[in-house]
Amino acid sequence: MGISVKIGIIFTLIGSWIKVFINTFFEIVIIGQAFIAFGTPFIINSKTMVASYWFKPDDWGSVTMLVSFLTIVNSMISLIAPGLWFNKYDIKFDA
Repeated sequence: MGISVKIGIIFTLIGSWIKVFINTFFEIVIIGQAFIAFGTPFIINSKTMVASYWFKPDDWGSVTMLVSFLTIVNSMISLIAPGLWFNKYDIKFDA
């Protein structure tokens, strides 16, 4: 695994752990998301690395396109799924 992917993983991991403390104050989510955003460009290279290591050169473009599409689908599912599971909770805000 390349150094850039490791850097991306570290930023994403730190950002994810920061977002765990959402109950402290909401701005912590923005800080955590910023760390994840910093790590994302480093991880994008892994799609082409997977294609080049596991597939024939003729298939590299197709595999990279498929993985990119699945990344978008995964993001959409991860935004929709929690709303489907946790829609029955009654949230009361302290004023």
